[in-house]
Amino acid sequence: MTELNGNDFVSLLGQTSDDEGPKALLAACGVSRKLKIKKGDLTEVIACKDLGLEVTFRDERHLDVKKKEYEDGALVLSNIRMYGSGHQSFRPFEGALPFGLSFDKKPDDARTALGDAPAVENPQRTLARWDRPDYSLFIRTDAQRERVTEVSVQLPVK
Repeated sequence: MTELNGNDFVSLLGQTSDDEGPKALLAACGVSRKLKIKKGDLTEVIACKDLGLEVTFRDERHLDVKKKEYEDGALVLSNIRMYGSGHQSFRPFEGALPFGLSFDKKPDDARTALGDAPAVENPQRTLARWDRPDYSLFIRTDAQRERVTEVSVQLPVK
């Protein structure tokens, strides 16, 4: 995985930490160790601060929606979050965002680009979710709704 592309991330959702695509993503994040969820946790979150990414693997037993049957205890790539500028801990994600989205677009332009109203939105309109058969897409904006600050793709919400 030489160049990070948010459109590619969608196809990685539902794959396990042992599959080639997620392994390449982890390698790009500088992670070479075998992933293991801590006792009592449901997820392993990998913060790739220099890349502007946060990658979440979930124990297959705790998935809301399964894309396929998994080996018992498999760690499934369930969410990838891409950060824009202004985040305290993460550099801005420099790869292409999925579906032609951009951190320099106004939030209303991003909504228009997605072609339909969000399935769920908070009252302040700073967080919205679009549901598709194979994934859910989230967009977070700043409090003034002037810019997109985060985009994430995850396995579908039940």
